[in-house]
Amino acid sequence: MKTFDLLKLSLLILMAASLALGNAQLAELQLSSSFLYDAGNAKAYCTSGQYAYVVGTTMGIGTRLTVFDITNPNLWEALSSIHIDSQDPYWSQRYRIQIWENSLYILNRKGIRIFDLSNPVQPVNTGYLPINQTLRDATVKDGYLLVMYGSSITSYSIADDGGLSIADSLQQDGLGGISFGDTKAIYEIPGRVFMLADIQNPADLQVLGQLNTSELHDYPMSIVGEILCASTLSRLSLWDISDLSSPYLIGIMGVGGNGNMIDRAVKGNYAAFGFDDGVYIEGVTMPFTYVIYNIEDPTAPELMHSAQYYGDCLFLMDSENEGMVISNGGSMQYVQLTPEFSMTPRMESFSNQQILANGDRVYVRVPQGVFNVDLSDPTNPVPGSLISMPSLVGMATQDDLLATASSISGSMNWDLTTKVLKIYSGASTGASLELEYEQAFPPTYLTLMDIQMSGDRLLTLMSNQQDLYDISNLNNVEHSLLIPGDPRCLSAVISDPYLYNGAKTMVSENLLRIFDLDSVVQPSLIAQIPSGIQLTKLRKHGNYLYGAEHSVAQVKIFNVANPYAPQQIHTINTTSHVEDIALVNNVLVVLTLGAIRMYDVRDPAQPVCLVQHLIDNLGKNLALSGNHIIVGGLLNVSVYDASHVYQVTSVSDSVQDLITPALTVSCSPNPFHDQLQIKVRMQESGLLKLELFNIRGQKIADMARDHYSAGEHSLNYQVEKLPAGVYLVKASAGGQSTVRKMLLIP
Repeated sequence: MKTFDLLKLSLLILMAASLALGNAQLAELQLSSSFLYDAGNAKAYCTSGQYAYVVGTTMGIGTRLTVFDITNPNLWEALSSIHIDSQDPYWSQRYRIQIWENSLYILNRKGIRIFDLSNPVQPVNTGYLPINQTLRDATVKDGYLLVMYGSSITSYSIADDGGLSIADSLQQDGLGGISFGDTKAIYEIPGRVFMLADIQNPADLQVLGQLNTSELHDYPMSIVGEILCASTLSRLSLWDISDLSSPYLIGIMGVGGNGNMIDRAVKGNYAAFGFDDGVYIEGVTMPFTYVIYNIEDPTAPELMHSAQYYGDCLFLMDSENEGMVISNGGSMQYVQLTPEFSMTPRMESFSNQQILANGDRVYVRVPQGVFNVDLSDPTNPVPGSLISMPSLVGMATQDDLLATASSISGSMNWDLTTKVLKIYSGASTGASLELEYEQAFPPTYLTLMDIQMSGDRLLTLMSNQQDLYDISNLNNVEHSLLIPGDPRCLSAVISDPYLYNGAKTMVSENLLRIFDLDSVVQPSLIAQIPSGIQLTKLRKHGNYLYGAEHSVAQVKIFNVANPYAPQQIHTINTTSHVEDIALVNNVLVVLTLGAIRMYDVRDPAQPVCLVQHLIDNLGKNLALSGNHIIVGGLLNVSVYDASHVYQVTSVSDSVQDLITPALTVSCSPNPFHDQLQIKVRMQESGLLKLELFNIRGQKIADMARDHYSAGEHSLNYQVEKLPAGVYLVKASAGGQSTVRKMLLIP
């Protein structure tokens, strides 16, 4: 199935999940903050002061405008992200961004969106001008927005509030705009005739005349002063166009060949362009090449940089400061042109990456390495440092340690990998991470998949073996090969002295395996049972193990109190695919496609759903920090406050501890629909109060308040006009109280 079809299927599943959740209005989570916004596949970019504005597209999500702080060009800080268009984007669609004073304009084939930048971090959409014609180029000049749409070049006067009104226009059947320069614009008319227009006065556009040469082609072109940068296949030629009647070639850049020009950008004395090599092999991703030249002397262009990119597309975008952005397949790279030529690490999409929490410190695995954020105030995340580690595949944290594992592929064989293990101290603060241990291991043909840490043991998970390390002394780390061969490892959890392993055999049998680690040299397999699904996610809490398979709508619960005889005791069926799971305080948090679910698992054989909360972030990974749930997804990292949910379970626990024979209560049925039967046994006569609360602890109704004699009493309560969800029935009598949790279904 094609990727596009899979994404469409995912969206249909998400829509179905939305309908299902709409019928069960359980507790809601509160969004505290978001950070590490993802720009998606960047299509257009511009800067204003310390801020960069990037338009990016994500299949299944649509188009977004992301605001970055670029004070440090080597580490862009994403400050906010705004949803522009929910429709699936056209991947080849051209976008442009222009800024004039406090107004920002985003242009594409549909039209022009207008944003107010009075608050530069939170742009506000103030208007929309529909166009529905092919967009060629756009620029701003002296209070005018000039655009090339369809068969016209149009100048819009910009009002004080950012509004647009047509000032002048050049129109001609078959006109095809190509590019704007500072004072001129180039366009094409039928017959492959290239024309120049004078745009010095945007309110009075004038045709200058025909560019008299037959050597140009309709590929990307740019104008810098009196120099035309025109592309022909994989070369960029420089033309002096000061005399329209006799333009002449003054310089050629490129490596020749039969490739096709993809995009170009010109900034000051620098010209950049990208091209493919003209070779296409079905099913194989071919590279793009981009080059950057210094054209201060156009007769002798100087090559400054050349590199290859793999991906779906290549976009080169110039800016009003001294830099360029290269965008390719979800990554961006900023090129600092002055005072010296330098390039930042690639700023890539962080979706599908790992998230860990250590106290108030959150670690996010991004393509560049490990990024940490201080969540002391969950409403105001404070970015920390970035540990550069482009080949990072997994990380683990406990106490004051952060462990990372990298998988570096050999240049001659992508399957031959070198494993690098690093352990840092200072993980609880994140501000002073120090490398304490580093070890590289000989290349193997195994894929490094994950890393786990528990006590003095650290485990790295390979495709068909696991390696165990004794890290009690970082000056003398001991390493042992663990469990080589079939079946293939999928996931692992260490809980001394046992190792719990999700595995799959060569004949596709899915297993839960348990090993005794008392003997590190040769751990013994003590139990193995069918798991039903591939346990790609494993978590342990108390005497129970929770397992899930990515893209399957189930969570399996196993009783491992006796590790020699594990038993599967329950299956939670979710309405959409499970992405990740986590546990804390008898609460199971399940991240599914488009939603967060929370279950009370004090009785793991009968979990009770507490929360079904829709999110728009298509989350991929989660972590728990205090009373907060941290979700990493396709758009950003989001922090949700779940304190009121945890309070319900903790209050219920404390109430259960106070139950005495003086007052007993039972409620049935559970779940219930419209009528609830409550049975109360009182040891002494007296006042009995029955109250109904919602999951937030808000009182909904007084169910009963009267004097009753000692003994058993049965009461019926009719439920009217209450939404489906979890409710609490509280009984109070004789100075005692108890609570029963009930699930109301539609």
